[in-house]
Amino acid sequence: MVRTSIGEFIAALRKAKGLTQMDVANHLGVSNKTVSSWETGASCPDIALLPAIAELYGVTCDELLRGERIPLQEDEKVKETKREKVLAFQLARHKNTLFLATLIGYALASLGPILTFIISFGAARPPLGFFIGLLPLLAAVFMIFLFCYNASFWCTSTREELEAEALKDFQRAIFRARGRVCIACATAFGFIFFHLIYWSDDLAGLFPLSLLVGSIIAASAFLLSLTIYLFLKAYSPLFPQDMRRTLRYRLWTAVCTFGIVLVAWALLFFICLTNNLGNSPILNVLTFEGLIIWVPLIALAAMAIVYLLLQIGYTYYRKNHQ
Repeated sequence: MVRTSIGEFIAALRKAKGLTQMDVANHLGVSNKTVSSWETGASCPDIALLPAIAELYGVTCDELLRGERIPLQEDEKVKETKREKVLAFQLARHKNTLFLATLIGYALASLGPILTFIISFGAARPPLGFFIGLLPLLAAVFMIFLFCYNASFWCTSTREELEAEALKDFQRAIFRARGRVCIACATAFGFIFFHLIYWSDDLAGLFPLSLLVGSIIAASAFLLSLTIYLFLKAYSPLFPQDMRRTLRYRLWTAVCTFGIVLVAWALLFFICLTNNLGNSPILNVLTFEGLIIWVPLIALAAMAIVYLLLQIGYTYYRKNHQ
Protein backbone atom coordinates (compact mmCIF):
# COMPACT_ATOMS: atom_id res chain seq x y z
CA MET A 1 0.00 0.00 0.00
CA VAL A 2 1.31 3.45 -0.93
CA ARG A 3 2.01 5.53 2.15
CA THR A 4 0.18 8.89 2.34
CA SER A 5 0.21 11.81 4.74
CA ILE A 6 -1.85 11.74 7.91
CA GLY A 7 -4.30 14.28 6.43
CA GLU A 8 -4.85 12.31 3.24
CA PHE A 9 -5.24 9.10 5.24
CA ILE A 10 -7.84 10.70 7.55
CA ALA A 11 -9.73 12.08 4.56
CA ALA A 12 -9.77 8.68 2.85
CA LEU A 13 -11.02 7.02 6.05
CA ARG A 14 -13.79 9.62 6.44
CA LYS A 15 -14.97 9.15 2.89
CA ALA A 16 -14.85 5.37 3.26
CA LYS A 17 -17.10 5.68 6.31
CA GLY A 18 -19.49 7.96 4.42
CA LEU A 19 -19.08 10.81 6.91
CA THR A 20 -18.92 14.52 6.33
CA GLN A 21 -16.41 16.85 7.94
CA MET A 22 -19.23 18.23 10.06
CA ASP A 23 -20.11 14.72 11.30
CA VAL A 24 -16.50 14.16 12.33
CA ALA A 25 -16.30 17.58 13.96
CA ASN A 26 -19.45 16.97 15.99
CA HIS A 27 -18.25 13.53 17.08
CA LEU A 28 -14.83 14.79 18.20
CA GLY A 29 -16.04 18.08 19.65
CA VAL A 30 -13.98 20.28 17.32
CA SER A 31 -14.85 22.77 14.60
CA ASN A 32 -15.45 21.99 10.95
CA LYS A 33 -12.42 24.12 10.01
CA THR A 34 -10.22 22.06 12.32
CA VAL A 35 -11.15 18.83 10.55
CA SER A 36 -10.58 20.51 7.20
CA SER A 37 -7.12 21.72 8.26
CA TRP A 38 -6.23 18.16 9.30
CA GLU A 39 -7.18 16.73 5.93
CA THR A 40 -5.39 19.42 3.93
CA GLY A 41 -2.23 18.99 6.01
CA ALA A 42 -2.31 22.53 7.38
CA SER A 43 -2.27 21.11 10.92
CA CYS A 44 -2.14 17.80 12.73
CA PRO A 45 -4.63 16.37 15.22
CA ASP A 46 -3.82 16.86 18.88
CA ILE A 47 -2.23 13.75 20.33
CA ALA A 48 -5.03 13.51 22.92
CA LEU A 49 -7.55 13.12 20.07
CA LEU A 50 -5.73 10.28 18.31
CA PRO A 51 -7.47 7.45 20.27
CA ALA A 52 -10.90 8.98 19.55
CA ILE A 53 -10.09 9.41 15.84
CA ALA A 54 -8.73 5.86 15.65
CA GLU A 55 -11.89 4.50 17.28
CA LEU A 56 -14.13 6.52 14.95
CA TYR A 57 -12.43 5.19 11.81
CA GLY A 58 -11.73 1.66 13.12
CA VAL A 59 -7.93 1.88 12.88
CA THR A 60 -5.05 2.00 15.36
CA CYS A 61 -3.08 5.02 16.50
CA ASP A 62 0.03 3.55 14.87
CA GLU A 63 -1.81 3.39 11.55
CA LEU A 64 -2.91 7.02 11.91
CA LEU A 65 0.63 8.18 12.55
CA ARG A 66 2.00 6.11 9.68
CA GLY A 67 -0.72 7.26 7.30
CA GLU A 68 -1.48 3.74 6.10
CA ARG A 69 -2.97 0.45 7.10
CA ILE A 70 -0.50 -1.95 8.72
CA PRO A 71 -0.62 -5.43 7.15
CA LEU A 72 -1.69 -8.18 9.54
CA GLN A 73 1.66 -9.95 9.38
CA GLU A 74 3.53 -6.77 10.20
CA ASP A 75 1.06 -6.03 12.99
CA GLU A 76 1.82 -9.42 14.53
CA LYS A 77 5.54 -8.64 14.38
CA VAL A 78 4.91 -5.34 16.17
CA LYS A 79 2.90 -7.11 18.85
CA GLU A 80 5.63 -9.74 19.24
CA THR A 81 8.27 -7.03 19.59
CA LYS A 82 6.19 -5.26 22.23
CA ARG A 83 5.63 -8.53 24.09
CA GLU A 84 9.37 -9.24 24.09
CA LYS A 85 10.06 -5.74 25.43
CA VAL A 86 7.49 -6.22 28.19
CA LEU A 87 9.01 -9.59 29.15
CA ALA A 88 12.51 -8.10 29.13
CA PHE A 89 11.33 -5.28 31.38
CA GLN A 90 9.62 -7.69 33.78
CA LEU A 91 12.70 -9.91 33.86
CA ALA A 92 14.96 -6.96 34.66
CA ARG A 93 12.54 -5.81 37.37
CA HIS A 94 12.48 -9.26 38.99
CA LYS A 95 16.29 -9.43 38.86
CA ASN A 96 16.59 -6.05 40.55
CA THR A 97 14.04 -7.10 43.18
CA LEU A 98 15.97 -10.31 43.81
CA PHE A 99 19.24 -8.37 44.13
CA LEU A 100 17.63 -5.96 46.58
CA ALA A 101 16.20 -8.87 48.60
CA THR A 102 19.68 -10.40 48.78
CA LEU A 103 21.14 -7.15 50.11
CA ILE A 104 18.36 -6.89 52.70
CA GLY A 105 19.04 -10.49 53.71
CA TYR A 106 22.73 -9.68 54.24
CA ALA A 107 21.76 -6.62 56.29
CA LEU A 108 19.41 -8.64 58.51
CA ALA A 109 22.06 -11.34 58.95
CA SER A 110 24.49 -8.64 60.13
CA LEU A 111 21.89 -7.07 62.41
CA GLY A 112 21.43 -10.31 64.39
CA PRO A 113 24.92 -10.40 66.00
CA ILE A 114 24.79 -6.64 66.64
CA LEU A 115 21.53 -6.93 68.61
CA THR A 116 22.85 -9.98 70.44
CA PHE A 117 25.99 -8.19 71.67
CA ILE A 118 24.08 -5.05 72.61
CA ILE A 119 21.56 -6.94 74.75
CA SER A 120 24.11 -9.39 76.15
CA PHE A 121 26.33 -6.61 77.51
CA GLY A 122 23.78 -3.83 77.90
CA ALA A 123 21.12 -5.84 79.71
CA ALA A 124 23.46 -8.55 81.06
CA ARG A 125 21.19 -11.21 79.49
CA PRO A 126 23.22 -13.29 77.00
CA PRO A 127 20.44 -15.88 76.36
CA LEU A 128 17.91 -13.08 75.78
CA GLY A 129 20.40 -11.45 73.43
CA PHE A 130 20.62 -14.69 71.48
CA PHE A 131 16.85 -14.94 70.99
CA ILE A 132 16.55 -11.25 70.05
CA GLY A 133 19.41 -11.60 67.58
CA LEU A 134 17.78 -14.72 66.15
CA LEU A 135 14.70 -12.78 65.00
CA PRO A 136 16.43 -10.85 62.14
CA LEU A 137 17.97 -14.12 60.92
CA LEU A 138 14.57 -15.80 60.77
CA ALA A 139 13.16 -12.72 59.04
CA ALA A 140 15.96 -12.82 56.45
CA VAL A 141 15.35 -16.50 55.66
CA PHE A 142 11.58 -15.98 55.43
CA MET A 143 11.99 -12.90 53.22
CA ILE A 144 14.42 -14.46 50.73
CA PHE A 145 12.31 -17.61 50.39
CA LEU A 146 9.20 -15.47 49.82
CA PHE A 147 10.92 -13.39 47.12
CA CYS A 148 12.38 -16.50 45.49
CA TYR A 149 8.97 -18.19 45.52
CA ASN A 150 7.39 -15.19 43.77
CA ALA A 151 10.21 -15.10 41.23
CA SER A 152 9.92 -18.86 40.60
CA PHE A 153 6.15 -18.53 40.16
CA TRP A 154 6.71 -15.80 37.55
CA CYS A 155 9.21 -18.08 35.76
CA THR A 156 6.65 -20.87 35.68
CA SER A 157 3.92 -18.60 34.31
CA THR A 158 6.15 -17.26 31.52
CA ARG A 159 8.07 -20.46 30.78
CA GLU A 160 6.76 -20.74 27.21
CA GLU A 161 7.35 -17.06 26.38
CA LEU A 162 10.87 -16.56 27.73
CA GLU A 163 13.92 -17.83 25.89
CA ALA A 164 15.28 -21.03 27.39
CA GLU A 165 18.68 -19.55 28.21
CA ALA A 166 17.22 -16.39 29.75
CA LEU A 167 14.87 -18.52 31.85
CA LYS A 168 17.70 -20.74 33.11
CA ASP A 169 19.90 -17.74 33.83
CA PHE A 170 17.19 -16.22 36.02
CA GLN A 171 16.55 -19.54 37.76
CA ARG A 172 20.27 -19.74 38.53
CA ALA A 173 20.09 -16.23 40.00
CA ILE A 174 17.21 -17.37 42.25
CA PHE A 175 19.24 -20.40 43.35
CA ARG A 176 22.29 -18.27 44.17
CA ALA A 177 20.32 -15.58 46.05
CA ARG A 178 18.54 -18.13 48.24
CA GLY A 179 21.75 -20.03 48.97
CA ARG A 180 23.90 -16.99 49.75
CA VAL A 181 21.41 -15.48 52.19
CA CYS A 182 21.02 -18.84 53.95
CA ILE A 183 24.82 -19.13 54.24
CA ALA A 184 25.02 -15.62 55.72
CA CYS A 185 22.27 -16.42 58.25
CA ALA A 186 23.89 -19.74 59.20
CA THR A 187 27.20 -17.96 59.79
CA ALA A 188 25.53 -15.29 61.93
CA PHE A 189 23.68 -17.99 63.89
CA GLY A 190 26.97 -19.72 64.64
CA PHE A 191 28.47 -16.43 65.79
CA ILE A 192 25.72 -15.77 68.37
CA PHE A 193 25.09 -19.37 69.45
CA PHE A 194 27.59 -19.18 72.33
CA HIS A 195 25.39 -16.56 74.05
CA LEU A 196 22.65 -19.16 74.43
CA ILE A 197 24.80 -21.55 76.47
CA TYR A 198 26.77 -18.97 78.46
CA TRP A 199 24.90 -18.39 81.74
CA SER A 200 27.69 -16.87 83.85
CA ASP A 201 27.44 -13.33 85.25
CA ASP A 202 31.08 -12.67 84.41
CA LEU A 203 30.46 -10.27 81.55
CA ALA A 204 34.08 -9.13 81.58
CA GLY A 205 35.15 -12.59 80.52
CA LEU A 206 32.28 -13.05 78.10
CA PHE A 207 33.36 -10.57 75.45
CA PRO A 208 36.75 -12.02 74.43
CA LEU A 209 35.49 -15.57 74.93
CA SER A 210 32.34 -14.94 72.87
CA LEU A 211 34.42 -13.43 70.08
CA LEU A 212 36.82 -16.39 70.04
CA VAL A 213 34.30 -19.19 70.38
CA GLY A 214 31.70 -17.35 68.28
CA SER A 215 34.18 -16.90 65.44
CA ILE A 216 35.12 -20.56 65.53
CA ILE A 217 31.51 -21.74 65.54
CA ALA A 218 30.63 -19.18 62.83
CA ALA A 219 33.47 -20.45 60.65
CA SER A 220 32.26 -24.02 61.15
CA ALA A 221 28.65 -23.03 60.33
CA PHE A 222 29.87 -21.16 57.25
CA LEU A 223 31.84 -24.13 55.96
CA LEU A 224 29.00 -26.56 56.66
CA SER A 225 26.35 -24.40 54.96
CA LEU A 226 28.72 -23.64 52.07
CA THR A 227 29.34 -27.36 51.59
CA ILE A 228 25.59 -28.03 51.48
CA TYR A 229 25.11 -25.16 49.01
CA LEU A 230 27.91 -26.40 46.73
CA PHE A 231 26.58 -29.96 46.95
CA LEU A 232 23.13 -28.83 45.80
CA LYS A 233 24.68 -26.68 43.08
CA ALA A 234 26.89 -29.52 41.86
CA TYR A 235 23.87 -31.77 41.32
CA SER A 236 21.40 -29.13 40.09
CA PRO A 237 20.35 -29.39 36.42
CA LEU A 238 20.22 -25.59 36.23
CA PHE A 239 23.99 -25.32 35.79
CA PRO A 240 26.07 -26.51 32.83
CA GLN A 241 27.29 -30.11 32.92
CA ASP A 242 30.95 -29.11 32.70
CA MET A 243 30.60 -26.71 35.64
CA ARG A 244 28.85 -29.36 37.74
CA ARG A 245 31.52 -31.95 36.99
CA THR A 246 34.31 -29.59 38.04
CA LEU A 247 32.36 -28.49 41.11
CA ARG A 248 31.74 -32.08 42.21
CA TYR A 249 35.45 -32.86 42.01
CA ARG A 250 36.42 -29.77 44.00
CA LEU A 251 33.67 -30.43 46.53
CA TRP A 252 34.68 -33.99 47.26
CA THR A 253 38.40 -33.20 47.39
CA ALA A 254 37.61 -30.39 49.86
CA VAL A 255 35.54 -32.77 52.00
CA CYS A 256 38.33 -35.35 51.98
CA THR A 257 41.00 -32.80 52.94
CA PHE A 258 39.57 -29.93 54.98
CA GLY A 259 36.61 -31.99 56.16
CA ILE A 260 38.77 -34.54 57.96
CA VAL A 261 40.66 -31.82 59.82
CA LEU A 262 37.52 -29.91 60.75
CA VAL A 263 35.72 -32.99 62.06
CA ALA A 264 38.74 -33.97 64.13
CA TRP A 265 39.07 -30.43 65.48
CA ALA A 266 35.35 -30.26 66.35
CA LEU A 267 35.54 -33.50 68.32
CA LEU A 268 38.68 -32.34 70.12
CA PHE A 269 37.17 -28.94 70.88
CA PHE A 270 34.00 -30.52 72.26
CA ILE A 271 36.01 -32.84 74.49
CA CYS A 272 38.11 -29.96 75.80
CA LEU A 273 35.04 -27.87 76.58
CA THR A 274 33.44 -30.72 78.51
CA ASN A 275 36.68 -31.09 80.56
CA ASN A 276 37.12 -34.72 79.65
CA LEU A 277 40.79 -34.02 79.00
CA GLY A 278 41.33 -32.30 82.32
CA ASN A 279 44.07 -34.67 83.51
CA SER A 280 45.09 -35.99 80.13
CA PRO A 281 48.84 -36.08 79.33
CA ILE A 282 48.00 -34.34 76.06
CA LEU A 283 47.36 -31.08 77.90
CA ASN A 284 50.73 -31.43 79.63
CA VAL A 285 52.38 -31.06 76.26
CA LEU A 286 50.02 -28.64 74.56
CA THR A 287 48.13 -25.74 76.07
CA PHE A 288 44.37 -25.52 75.58
CA GLU A 289 44.80 -22.62 73.15
CA GLY A 290 47.43 -24.47 71.19
CA LEU A 291 45.33 -27.58 71.05
CA ILE A 292 42.24 -25.88 69.64
CA ILE A 293 43.89 -23.13 67.58
CA TRP A 294 47.47 -23.74 66.48
CA VAL A 295 47.31 -27.46 65.80
CA PRO A 296 44.16 -27.14 63.62
CA LEU A 297 45.67 -24.15 61.79
CA ILE A 298 48.81 -26.12 60.95
CA ALA A 299 46.71 -29.08 59.84
CA LEU A 300 44.48 -26.82 57.73
CA ALA A 301 47.54 -25.24 56.10
CA ALA A 302 48.86 -28.69 55.21
CA MET A 303 45.48 -29.72 53.79
CA ALA A 304 45.34 -26.46 51.81
CA ILE A 305 48.57 -27.42 50.08
CA VAL A 306 47.22 -30.90 49.33
CA TYR A 307 43.96 -29.43 48.03
CA LEU A 308 45.82 -26.93 45.82
CA LEU A 309 47.97 -29.68 44.31
CA LEU A 310 44.88 -31.76 43.57
CA GLN A 311 43.24 -28.81 41.81
CA ILE A 312 46.33 -28.13 39.72
CA GLY A 313 46.50 -31.80 38.76
CA TYR A 314 42.82 -31.86 37.83
CA THR A 315 43.14 -28.70 35.71
CA TYR A 316 46.16 -30.14 33.91
CA TYR A 317 44.31 -33.40 33.27
CA ARG A 318 41.20 -31.64 31.90
CA LYS A 319 43.33 -29.40 29.69
CA ASN A 320 45.15 -32.34 28.09
CA HIS A 321 42.14 -34.67 27.73
CA GLN A 322 39.51 -32.39 26.22
